[in-house]
Amino acid sequence: MTIKRFRELRKSQKEDRRQAITDTAEEILTAKGIDGVAIRSVAKAAGLSVGSIYVYFKNKEELLLSILLRHLAALDAAFEERIQEQDPVKAFKAMAHDYKDYYLQCGRYISAMGYFYEQGDKTKDINPDLMEELNALLNRILEKIHLILARPAMAPMLNGLEPARGIPIIWSMITGVAELTLASARSAQSGFDFEQVLNDAIHVLTGRGNAS
Repeated sequence: MTIKRFRELRKSQKEDRRQAITDTAEEILTAKGIDGVAIRSVAKAAGLSVGSIYVYFKNKEELLLSILLRHLAALDAAFEERIQEQDPVKAFKAMAHDYKDYYLQCGRYISAMGYFYEQGDKTKDINPDLMEELNALLNRILEKIHLILARPAMAPMLNGLEPARGIPIIWSMITGVAELTLASARSAQSGFDFEQVLNDAIHVLTGRGNAS
C-alpha cells in the first residue's frame, strides 16, 4: 500500500467515524432534545470513550452544528431541483414542502439555527470552518430563491422591488408556514392547516391559489 493510499484510507475511516458519532448524537437529539445531547451521553451511546469524541468534536455545539449542516445540505439539494421548475409559484410551493420535510425531520431541534447565532459565547469556540460552512449553505439556499425571483415572470408580483429584497419575504413565508402549523403546541391550539395556510400565503403574494 502506498503512503498516499494509506492516508486516503485513514481519512475515509476518520470521516466514517465522524458520521457515526453524528448519527448517534442525532438519535439522542430527536429523542431528548438539545438538552439531552452531551459529549458524555453521546460517547456512552456510541460505545466510545469521551476522549474519542473530542478527537472529532470539541464540544456539544460542534456536534449540533454537524447535525444541522447535514439537514441543511439536504434542503439545499432539494431546492436545487426546484429551480428547474418553470412556474415560479409552483417552485415556491415545492420549496415550502421541502422545508416542511426539513422541519419535521429536525423536529425538536429546528431552532438550532437561532441557537447558534444567539449564543455568542458558545459559538466562538466552534471551529470557524464549520461556521463558514453553515453560512455558505444558508447563502446557497437563499440564492436559489433569488434565482426564481429574478425571472421576468416575477416582475408583476415584485412591482418594482429588486428581486434580492424579495428573498426575506419568500423565505419568511416558506419557514413561517411550517413553524406556525407544524410546531406541536401551536398547531394543536390554533388548528392551522399547513396546506391551507400555504395556499393562502401564495394567494396573498401572487393572486394565485384558492382563496376559499
